[in-house]
Amino acid sequence: KCVEQRRVCVLNTNQAGTAEMLSPFEPWSSCTMEHVRKAKKEGGDRYVLYEPKSLPDMAVVDAIKGGLVPKQYASRGYFWWKAQEMTYALRPTSDTKKALKEHKAAIGWPTDGTRVHGMQVRRTDKVEGKLKEAEKVPIEEYAQRLIDMAETMHIPADDSASKTVLLVTDDQKIQAEAKQVAKKHNLHFLKIAPAPKRTIGQFKGRVLKDALDVLALSETEVIVFTYSSGFGALAFLLKLAREGYCTSWYSMDQGKREWPRWAIFGNGGYTGVKKGSKWASDLCQINYAGTPFEEDPAYHCTLEVTSKRMLASSCKC
Repeated sequence: KCVEQRRVCVLNTNQAGTAEMLSPFEPWSSCTMEHVRKAKKEGGDRYVLYEPKSLPDMAVVDAIKGGLVPKQYASRGYFWWKAQEMTYALRPTSDTKKALKEHKAAIGWPTDGTRVHGMQVRRTDKVEGKLKEAEKVPIEEYAQRLIDMAETMHIPADDSASKTVLLVTDDQKIQAEAKQVAKKHNLHFLKIAPAPKRTIGQFKGRVLKDALDVLALSETEVIVFTYSSGFGALAFLLKLAREGYCTSWYSMDQGKREWPRWAIFGNGGYTGVKKGSKWASDLCQINYAGTPFEEDPAYHCTLEVTSKRMLASSCKC
């Protein structure tokens, strides 16, 4: 709305948690709530006050069909816009960049050019309790997907005997499971530092770690993640924008309705990046249960949809 109307979008920092959650990132502009109040008193309409908690359900505004894409960018698709939007909104401050560098050193991120792959395993309230919305997936499945993509689909292939992996998770009890998987598949996990336990309404001591996890995950090479998780989705979108929408990834699920979807099952249509557009991903083929909807050998990437609604893309750019 702001881009379309050439107005300034100002985040309402009076809402509980909003300012804290975005504190590791640069402000959206130099305009503040004071500018909004002054303009309102003078009768101006230069600003749009962004209040996340007052917005209607994303599905209601039909965002996944492009309802929230500025008209001037509609031809590029919702996927393109969302990745650009998130990349702008999550620009790390200088302090966050410094903290990220220190965090990578602390977990043993290699500095000799060794390739680092990413694995994001979302658990806790997502797979148990009253808020459960998914089944618990063993790390073993993530590892198998990552190795297969790194060795057979990703270019250049990673045929190293031991693969280095960043494991981002909220599961405090994952260490033993990760140790078994590492031994079985000859993986080298960087030091695992699970996210702090989340308490609704409390953000102190958590927001910077969350930001570092998202930013570090976005810098990995092959990424296997949970798209229905906000952490996984944000890291994925940042990675896509940085790499020109051509990257190798595997999603363990379809994702939530507020995130861009890759395809509409049944008709082969796209609701994400527009195929063939100048700024688009090189997505070229959708396979659902083994039946291709579209094929175009002129493109470099393949998008595969399995019968379990898991998705993957391997790129050869």
